[in-house]
Amino acid sequence: MNGAEQNDRLPESIGGLIGFAFATWWQRAPLYLGVGVVVFALQALAQAFAPDNAPVAVASGVVGDALMTAIVALHIATRATGGDVSTRRLVSAGIVRWGDVTGATALATVAGVFVAPLMIPGSDQTWLFALLPAWLLMGALSYAGPVTAITHDRPIVAIATGFGRALLLGLRFANLGRTFVAGAWVVLVFYLQTLVLLALHARHVPHELFWANAPLDALTVGPLAAILTAFALDAARRLRERTAPPT
Repeated sequence: MNGAEQNDRLPESIGGLIGFAFATWWQRAPLYLGVGVVVFALQALAQAFAPDNAPVAVASGVVGDALMTAIVALHIATRATGGDVSTRRLVSAGIVRWGDVTGATALATVAGVFVAPLMIPGSDQTWLFALLPAWLLMGALSYAGPVTAITHDRPIVAIATGFGRALLLGLRFANLGRTFVAGAWVVLVFYLQTLVLLALHARHVPHELFWANAPLDALTVGPLAAILTAFALDAARRLRERTAPPT
């Protein structure tokens, strides 16, 4: 995995990583807001051609989110090494990685379908025992897109290797605490979308699934990708430090 291997500028602390992610995202905020419009437009087109079709809505969200993730992850990785890149090159590189990131994100989304129900409160307290592992899994799965974006594996192959590396980094014992923190941001967005969906359903708002997910997704996917990339780079750095031969 490439990333912050040379001239490491990544902060060491959890708060520092989050601050670094937000600050780097803010540097290109107009670009990411523009990409967010594209993310929303893709989902709006899907809604227009296949109204209230959940699989189509999820697929369009994955495709749009992958574009944002690829661009943001490459920007975070570049800044983590102390470098910089023009907006044009950043977007071009993101588009090149878009397909592989879409594939890895799709794998993570399919896996997340089985994990998400474990985070929904049940009629008793037993669901709390499943919450922690589900939270950790969501964090690790969410590394798949950023990790795939910033590696240099061959196209198509990068889908499997990026997904696998994400799980290995996120679920490594030494990284579990930080994976939990990263997962908290993913879970927060999940709960926000769920609450909005319930509110829209109670008010009988038409096309509730679209309005509960697409706007929030377009607004949050960029900052979320920045945080996840910073944490994934940190996980890789911690692995290198623990496995490096003594000098």
